[in-house]
Amino acid sequence: MIALLLEAIVASSVSGGICGYLGVYLQRLKLITLGFAVAHGALAGASIAIMMSCNVEILAFAFGILIAMTIETLHAKFNVERDLASMFLFSFSSAVAIIAIYLTPTMLLTSDIASLLLWGSILVITLGKIILLLAILAAMLIYTRAFRLELNSLLFDSRLAESEGINIEFHAMALIVFSAGIISVMLRFIGGLLLFSMIFGPAVSATTVTHRRQALVGALVGSAAGIFGVLVSFYFDLPIGATIALSIITSSIVVAVVSRLYHNFRIRRLLNY
Repeated sequence: MIALLLEAIVASSVSGGICGYLGVYLQRLKLITLGFAVAHGALAGASIAIMMSCNVEILAFAFGILIAMTIETLHAKFNVERDLASMFLFSFSSAVAIIAIYLTPTMLLTSDIASLLLWGSILVITLGKIILLLAILAAMLIYTRAFRLELNSLLFDSRLAESEGINIEFHAMALIVFSAGIISVMLRFIGGLLLFSMIFGPAVSATTVTHRRQALVGALVGSAAGIFGVLVSFYFDLPIGATIALSIITSSIVVAVVSRLYHNFRIRRLLNY
């Protein structure tokens, strides 16, 4: 039980940090609905993998990337808005996932498979998945270090960055690839319907706390809230995916409110002087 707890803590800490970091960029680049569609594409891939007894992570990652590329093709070649294309493919992915779950030949009930994919289970975390998460983290650090100036410009003002010649499309696709990777690994741990809290929850507090180092703030909030969610889940014997989601959402709101109160307090002090 201790080993399972430690694995869950490490997995939630690393994934929460990566998701919090990514969520800030996805929000600033207005790729929220694209990330939403990619997550459901990964869910469809995972459902098909279970139905066909294939590797869940590989097929989930492949479907996530396929959905992202399809959205970009519709946007570039057919002049379809990204948000519209994303919601269109979100519906398609959801339908595919439901059909695949229904057709899965297994001793488990359909509801059990759906529960695993949608709400997660701690039992799927292994040392191999933790190593894979650390590899994604290492790749993310190398990427952000190599393109530090460009990414800082994107966080400051994406339109200004584009006018300066920064290839926003390249960085958008790179971030989506990282998103698909982390989603495919964490899908059965957190659950497909709850992963959005890890990706976009910390962005709420990060964009409120500061205009600088927002990605770092998002990573810290996501990592700390993920650890807290695991501990609360173990202590009160609650579903781990839902508990982590609530922890991240609550922590993000608390950080945002405290930051705003502190900001208003400093303004009143300056006015009093």
